[in-house]
Amino acid sequence: MKSKLVVGIVLKFSSLVIATQLFLPGISQGQTLSATAPISIERQTARTMFIRLTGVIPAIDSVVLDQMEAKIKAGDKVGAANIAIADPNFLDIVVRNMATTMSNVAEQVTDDLSDFVATVVGVTRDSLNAKELLTGNYIYTSNAAGLPIDMVNDILKSNNHYAALSRMNSFASTLVKTVQQIVDPNGLAVPHPETAGLLTSRKFGLEHLTAGTNRRAVRYTFREFLCRDIQEFADPAGPDNMISQDVDRFPAGDNAKFQAECRSCHTMLDGMRPAFAHFDFSDNYVKNTPVLANGTAANQINLNPTTGLVAKSYIHADVFPAGNILQNTNWVNNATRNSTNANYFGWRGNTSGTGLQSFATMVANSQSYSQCFTKRVIRSVCNRNVTGADDGLVTTLANYFESANYNIKALFSAVAVQPDCLGE
Repeated sequence: MKSKLVVGIVLKFSSLVIATQLFLPGISQGQTLSATAPISIERQTARTMFIRLTGVIPAIDSVVLDQMEAKIKAGDKVGAANIAIADPNFLDIVVRNMATTMSNVAEQVTDDLSDFVATVVGVTRDSLNAKELLTGNYIYTSNAAGLPIDMVNDILKSNNHYAALSRMNSFASTLVKTVQQIVDPNGLAVPHPETAGLLTSRKFGLEHLTAGTNRRAVRYTFREFLCRDIQEFADPAGPDNMISQDVDRFPAGDNAKFQAECRSCHTMLDGMRPAFAHFDFSDNYVKNTPVLANGTAANQINLNPTTGLVAKSYIHADVFPAGNILQNTNWVNNATRNSTNANYFGWRGNTSGTGLQSFATMVANSQSYSQCFTKRVIRSVCNRNVTGADDGLVTTLANYFESANYNIKALFSAVAVQPDCLGE
């Protein structure tokens, strides 16, 4: 059963204490608490900010609001935001919710805690560079007592560790940085030879590497980390030399249909999917062909014995035999051709390469990576979707995010002080 995030909220009215519960995310703007004494504008601002950054409503006479109000009166709203960010609920609720929506195909906030979510929370807590979410060689696990902690059976081959962790009242403080590992032919956990942060997490594999052709992994990398789905960056004039044999060039006998409807997406997905050609997800865990494809271990992963790539890269080869046949993990990004894609993504550095690490690095280095993170934080803190009217704000905040060494806490603070987030 998928867990729901529920937080107990205590509203204090003089000596009366009322307990209630609230499903997150989102608390309606404009909620007010009555009090016997007048409440300053600065205190109301502090309260709104605290709710936005923690997901809980503080007592109007709480000490934390005293501290935040003093900062705001001194002209230091960012300082006030940082006080709220120091509250454990910032990580345990708000950052967790944001990460959870990124972790699953349906973008449901009620999805399970996982290695993907815990790693986003851990990177935020430790003020690490957010680009490492795609380029780092680590995930976050927990050192809390009593959790199932066997690396193979509880973390790499199941979600047991994180399911148990999710039942704790507070989990973020127990997270520890752990080098990524993978299951070897003997069923043992060994260092992962081809890491790419969240893209090589078990949760990403479960959601995007099962069955199929690994095109889904490309699509959702773009959707979750660059905030653009395939139909938004498809290019009908893109090159078709990388499009594989399983794509019919004459659907229903009509090449024009391929040119108009199929080519635009496949020029993108097929050009970049070789980055994932060493990866599969089956038997409930992520598999890597260089690790498992030797000797008697060959039956542990379905691969092409000639190329050493996953066999699903070659399915339905009889549909169009003249199509591209993958020979290696060389990929090319065709979302660079027209001005719309070039301007949106803001690619910086190489737009072709070999293997998953180089692909992940390209994504993390783009302007749209920092801008997408900014959009997600605005949605989390301000409880609204980003529109075209926000383009200037997004650019400004994303530039600040980059200048702050991609510090996610700093980005949350910068967003939280925006007037519309505070109801000003």
